[in-house]
Amino acid sequence: MIRGVYMTGFFKMIARLIALSATLFCALAVAQVCAPPSSLLTAIPPGGIVNDFYSGNGQATLNPGATTLVLGTRDTRGYTTTMIIGDLLMVMQMQDGTIDSSNGNSYGNGSGTGNGSLTLGSAGLYEFVRVTAVAGPNITFTPGLTNPYSYLIGAPRKRYQVVRVLQFAAVTATNVTTPPWDGETGGVAAMDVRDTLTLGSSTIEGVANRAIFAAGKGFRGGLGRGLGGATSNSADLEFVMASDTNNGGTKGEGFIGTPVHMAIKPNGWGFLNTNTATVLISATVTLGYLGGSYGKGGPGNAGGGGNDGANPSTTNQRNAGGGGGGNYGAGGIGGRPWERPLIDSGGRPGAGYAGVLAFNRAMLGGGGGAGGNNNNTFDRAIYNTPAYPNLAHACGLGAGQCSSGAAGGGVVVIRARNVVGSGFIDVRGAHAYNTNNDAGGGG
Repeated sequence: MIRGVYMTGFFKMIARLIALSATLFCALAVAQVCAPPSSLLTAIPPGGIVNDFYSGNGQATLNPGATTLVLGTRDTRGYTTTMIIGDLLMVMQMQDGTIDSSNGNSYGNGSGTGNGSLTLGSAGLYEFVRVTAVAGPNITFTPGLTNPYSYLIGAPRKRYQVVRVLQFAAVTATNVTTPPWDGETGGVAAMDVRDTLTLGSSTIEGVANRAIFAAGKGFRGGLGRGLGGATSNSADLEFVMASDTNNGGTKGEGFIGTPVHMAIKPNGWGFLNTNTATVLISATVTLGYLGGSYGKGGPGNAGGGGNDGANPSTTNQRNAGGGGGGNYGAGGIGGRPWERPLIDSGGRPGAGYAGVLAFNRAMLGGGGGAGGNNNNTFDRAIYNTPAYPNLAHACGLGAGQCSSGAAGGGVVVIRARNVVGSGFIDVRGAHAYNTNNDAGGGG
């Protein structure tokens, strides 16, 4: 399914609405956040990166009304030019909010669905400011902030980033992209265009007719793990489990937090028989959901992991699928377990947040949960034919990693007077992997 801030076709309409809103915003209200003509660019930089990214670890809290901040660690994957007076910044809260972390169907939003959140906090809120003074990492800006932003290590996890936004007079967008979210920064492509933004056509990471490409740049999927089972008598019912449990797929990453183990595609979007490598993220004190990173509960917009469908789960062989990540709309529920079609142990979907996403709030797409796995199987075949329209990646990985969930889509924010052209703004979630005698992860 498509995951990101909005579905691709719908997002093009939203981008135009954002453009109109931003034009009126600058012209009528706070012109101080618009650039002087002498600083405007007219072409996309080589490589297509139009932003710099700074972690929020330089200052733990930014309060409403603040006009100064301390920049945190700079992401070397960004545009990497020196910040100067007049630069446009976007401050954005990436992770925040709370969940019911109890082990039952109240997990998530407390309503009995087993997914979602109790609150969002500042997650997804963003705003633009203009730099008025620079002294090393110390930045002064105007206007004062409207929203609170916070950075907190541990669980509940809170992350914000500061994004430097390149400013253009008029420009054709081709090859525009963003580095994927890495837990601190990235995942966002933001542009400010005084006049007309033309959506051009280019091939980005193997995908044709794209103007701006943030597909698969969002929150990361849960890592598939080959597990041998546990003696628990309620394996199929567990909504949340600790990392030492020998049953239960890994939850995906989302705005609520980051699991202990994630699947990461290090070589971009890829297609079908490419891009299958994953990297294991070891457990640290800075990662993990409240209550645990495993089990079928879906935290916020992240998909839950697939549970075993047997009680007790002594062999973990009744594998169920991981839940799909959500964002604007909800993800899909994980598939039923092998030979247990009446057991509902699939990962819960990441929840949809159509009612809260707005011009000042946009979130990365939630990562998919991992499917259950006990045989460490893989499947290198490609099934994208009229008879089998399956876009999952061929996978030859071991250790259960072919049951990993996939990353969500990134965020694209545009401020422009006018948007024309036929190129696509692509914010889809990534495809998951093919596996054989195990369960698949959520897309």
